[in-house]
Amino acid sequence: DVWIAALLALTMLVKVALGLTLAGHPLLQPVGELDAGVYWRLAQRVVAGDLFLSNTPSYVSPLYIYWLAFAQAVTGTRVAGVLVLQALVGTLAVWLAARTAGLWVPDDRRLRAALAAGGALMLTSVVALQEALILQSALDAALVSGFALAFTRALQQSSGRAWSWCGVALALLATNRPNAWLLAMLCLPAAVWAPAAAAATPRPLVSVSRRVAVWGLGVAMVLLPFAARTAIATGHWQVLPSHGSLNLYIGNHAAANGTYTIVEGIRPSIEGQRLDMHEVAVKAEGRPMSM
Repeated sequence: DVWIAALLALTMLVKVALGLTLAGHPLLQPVGELDAGVYWRLAQRVVAGDLFLSNTPSYVSPLYIYWLAFAQAVTGTRVAGVLVLQALVGTLAVWLAARTAGLWVPDDRRLRAALAAGGALMLTSVVALQEALILQSALDAALVSGFALAFTRALQQSSGRAWSWCGVALALLATNRPNAWLLAMLCLPAAVWAPAAAAATPRPLVSVSRRVAVWGLGVAMVLLPFAARTAIATGHWQVLPSHGSLNLYIGNHAAANGTYTIVEGIRPSIEGQRLDMHEVAVKAEGRPMSM
């Protein structure tokens, strides 16, 4: 539709302009020991030929490392070029949100719903800002919107293919944001109880066991390559990124106040959190522990 095309063109224009504006900002360069610098260097290793990141466990989002490596390879390792590609991802997020909203309303209101949802996401400033930074959150809007679309189609069609794609979408989101696994609490009950919306479709409903099985297969298709990467690189199987446990503690310990707080004995940097957290855990348990 011409209105959706116009919305996407405007979205792309806004996001590219923001990315190019911030690309040279001295405080936003991917250097140092914070997240942006760590991601940038890990991606550079991949581009240089260390595809499996030897001797490196998954202590940050593995999905964003490989996305960033792809973006660096395409753009010649230029920050501005990477941010332009992330603007494309942000534009895709707007289209996915618009598409999802349109599936929940009658045909005569589909365009208005799509424009409202897509326009709201385009105008969400914090989302646009994250997409203009070298951070894993640059992919969040697209991954969340992709999961919303896949889950919607699974609910409405209840076909094996739809549930498989739902598993793929959730696993992709969770490799970037481990707390997204909580969404499985929506997916599994929905897969067990076939929704009423699917009954109105001409597609034959698949059995409960098949829906759950193909959903799990979709999850496995995403997780297994990352788990194999870690096994090859470190000699240990690690299905999920390891940075979630410290974040869980920071958000839920007795003095938690909803913001990041420094934990005694752990430096407030990615490397500090990876290495110091292990040392703190070893001292607390009084025995050797694996990384």
